Order: sequence, then C-alpha cells, then structure tokens
Amino acid sequence: MNTTATETSPVGTYPITPVQGTLAAANYDFTFVNGTLTVEAASVTYPLTVSIAGAGSVHSSDGFISCTGTTGCSYDYASGTIVTLTATASNSTFTGWSGACTGTGTEPCVVTMDAIKNVTATFDSAQNVRIGSNYYESIQSAYNAANDGATLEVRDQSFMEFMEDILFNRPVTVILDGGKDAGWNSNGFSSVSGSLTISDGTVDVRGLVIR
Repeated sequence: MNTTATETSPVGTYPITPVQGTLAAANYDFTFVNGTLTVEAASVTYPLTVSIAGAGSVHSSDGFISCTGTTGCSYDYASGTIVTLTATASNSTFTGWSGACTGTGTEPCVVTMDAIKNVTATFDSAQNVRIGSNYYESIQSAYNAANDGATLEVRDQSFMEFMEDILFNRPVTVILDGGKDAGWNSNGFSSVSGSLTISDGTVDVRGLVIR
C-alpha cells in the first residue's frame, strides 16, 4: 500500500493506493488494475512440427500447417487443440505417417496438442513409371530417357494421380501403357492431371485418362 501520509502528517484524511508487488506462479497470469487482482490460467502452447520425406505436401484443416518439399514446417498450437493433417502426393505415392501419427492408408493424421508433437509424412516416388528394369518418378522423365521402341508402363489411378504437363517431342516411337497395378499388371487406367502434347515422333497411348 502507498499513501501520502507520513509519521509527521497532521490529523486528516489521506488516500491509500494499493500497489502490486512481485507476484508470480507457474501456469498463472496476474493482472492488477484499480485495486483488483485478477488471476488467470496462463496460456500454454506446444509446437507441431511436420516433416516430409519424398515428393508431396501436408496441410492442416485450419490452414496453419502448409508444408511442401522436404524443408517441413511448424506452428505453435494452444494446449488441447485438435489438428487434422492431410497428405497429398505429387508424382509419388503416400506411404504413411510416423511420429505422433501412424498408419499407411490415406486417412488423415489427427493430433491432440497436449505436448510437443512431431509428424513425418513419407512419399515413395521411386517406382511410378518403368521401362524394363528402370524406374522413374514421372511420365515425362521416363519419356526423356526412353529409347526408340520403348514401352513406358505407368501406375494405375488407384496407385496415384500424375500431376504434370507431358511433352512428347523426340523423333522416337514409344508405347505409353497405363493402368498398371502394384504387380505391374494391367488394371484399369492411369490418370494425369495436366496436359499431353505430341509434337514429334509416334506415341501409342493405352489406358491413359487426361483430366
């Protein structure tokens, strides 16, 4: 307490002003205004760090997490926040979550932020297209490496969606054979989100859908 009165002050009325001293406690915040002390639970946050292995991206439903490439990203969430993460492949196949989430399916990762959390999304981009015993990430990279008369076998649409604009511009003849399942057997069709342009050579296209 503070007052203007001293031990030598005459008889009279003097104001007394309450003053906040040193007050601290773990997990609490203190506010002192006009003589009123307010005690509140301190806000607690935890970082959620997302790492990516392979070619793909991860986004949260609230928009605070948006990772593309292998650099990863993070965001500090208030304690108790439930975060939903979705993995999207890019000329690759999502193979699963690790860390705070596990699983190999296409289900999203749901994390409750009650501690520091780390999540890794892994994408396999090694065996999307093959020519003989050689594997490629994209149709374009396979075509660029193809010899005259080569057959490009392409994974089917249930395996992945190819995100690329394809340009066939070499004086070679190739077969583009889509719809290959995990065992490289014909199983429906392959799907490309992009365009296909043929400016040179001959391409025999089988089982391919351009969206």
